[in-house]
Amino acid sequence: FALTADTSVIRGLVYGTVTDTEGNAISEGRVYLSYRGRSIKSADGVTNENGEYIIYNLLPGDFTLQVEALGYEPSKPINIKILGNDRLPVDITLTAIGNNLGSINGVININGEVFGAVPVFLYQLQGKDFILKEVQTSNSDGLFVFSSLPPGSYKVYSPLSDSEGFNKSFILN
Repeated sequence: FALTADTSVIRGLVYGTVTDTEGNAISEGRVYLSYRGRSIKSADGVTNENGEYIIYNLLPGDFTLQVEALGYEPSKPINIKILGNDRLPVDITLTAIGNNLGSINGVININGEVFGAVPVFLYQLQGKDFILKEVQTSNSDGLFVFSSLPPGSYKVYSPLSDSEGFNKSFILN
């Protein structure tokens, strides 16, 4: 019995380091990857204590890469192209922001069960209605992070099978 690699499916990866303008590593930064021209994030990662990230198992295509971290302005979108088995290094520098923007983060957890790879919706109260502001996917540990948010009232919702879903409200001052 022998195993062989399936060469018909070639997948790439993007990796790098996220630092601030002084060269300090930024940990717990959220790295997003989406197909170019689409607003829904298709893959993501979180930086480790050294500011390093890796997003792997990517099918060939045109992508936009962006990073968000608490206390920093989001990076400008970076256009990248994955051709087959590419290994693309992309280092990113973030600029610190003032204290007027905030972040909402947490773990999709219902009765002790963590839900990864589920859609997470962020709504912001505008007038009397909550308006969809952003959609992302929780990572394998159930983590979600919405950053660079102005003060206001927010709601985070994730529909989950066999339950009413994850639903929490937040107020950022």
